[in-house]
Amino acid sequence: MNRGYLSPTLSIEKPQILLYERTPDGACRLNGVEFIIPYRMYPRDSVAPVWMGQTMHREDNLNIWYLHVWAWKDNPDGVFANFNSTVSCPGGGKVYKPFTRDDA
Repeated sequence: MNRGYLSPTLSIEKPQILLYERTPDGACRLNGVEFIIPYRMYPRDSVAPVWMGQTMHREDNLNIWYLHVWAWKDNPDGVFANFNSTVSCPGGGKVYKPFTRDDA
């Protein structure tokens, strides 16, 4: 994560997070990027930001808006899907599941 790129205005050249997959031989392979906007810069109760024609998702554990872009790894669920079923962690590593507070 590059905290210097945090901003309410996103730039295609400056994704905040690079998404890597650890391969069985221990190497890392770049799969995609994640664009994020912290709630402190774009409040949670605002209309969701739109980036590259996609509505960003809320992540209440981390207090951010986010959008994944699977640019270097094909994803059967689409380029902007939250998860990629073709990416795995050696040894059955833990997969993070997003959390959203109830709006009720």
